[in-house]
Amino acid sequence: SLLQIQIPNNTKSWQTTTPTSFVCLPKQPTFEETKNKVFGKMVRLTALLSASLVGLTAAITKEKLADFAYYSLDANRTEADKMAAANVKKVNAARLSEKHLTDLFWAMYFNTLLSREEVRAQFFSVAEDGVEPEVLKAFRQSLYYDCDMNAKPAMWAAYELAGIPVDPAPVKEMWDFLYKSADLPKPEAHRWVVDLLAAGIEPKALSDAWTVQKGSTSNKGEALKKSVFTAASTSAGGLLARYAKDGHLYSALQFQQYYSDAWLVEWLESPQEKRVAN
Repeated sequence: SLLQIQIPNNTKSWQTTTPTSFVCLPKQPTFEETKNKVFGKMVRLTALLSASLVGLTAAITKEKLADFAYYSLDANRTEADKMAAANVKKVNAARLSEKHLTDLFWAMYFNTLLSREEVRAQFFSVAEDGVEPEVLKAFRQSLYYDCDMNAKPAMWAAYELAGIPVDPAPVKEMWDFLYKSADLPKPEAHRWVVDLLAAGIEPKALSDAWTVQKGSTSNKGEALKKSVFTAASTSAGGLLARYAKDGHLYSALQFQQYYSDAWLVEWLESPQEKRVAN
């Protein structure tokens, strides 16, 4: 036989040696081994297919969307039908599920002091902007509890922040700096905490710049202005960039150099650079 395996006396049963004078053919798998191998591949393929389907959402019909507008948003039947007809394609294009819409409604309505009419007026704009309910809720709670902002303003400020890629975590840190360290009046600190976070400015970068600037001038407003100017150029490792009106990408420093004192207004109105993960 061509298949010859010798087991020396001084080896264990699972150790084999093959004489060099013979050709060693591979052992053919048994039926059971073949079946298990094929079954294993099928399991892996099924798992891969299931993973690829995660996030795919069944289309919402116009009728279901009309029911949602009627029961949740408190629209009358005529208005609900019109809202559904106007938004069903956009909702499905954004792959929004019925659960997502319901969760978003409660994030906008529960404990916000907004009426259903107020929620209804803005609901589909918020939904189609890709706002995640949990992110909206996190911003609203932090603005309300940590920054002592009234419920309705906290809701709309949260929407402004939740619609852009900003982490809710720095809200309290930014508020503490503006209200306690920089000693801004509460209404002014409320406005600045939203604008600066929306601008991508990091609280630590702002605090570090403030430490330098507050000793160089007795004018607190001027010191804060210069601190914001510096922090915008150093936040995110100095990589912050947005698209100007000419369609080209510019850094915060370039915006400052071109627009001077109006740079922050222009910066906030400009689209952010879109980054792709490696």
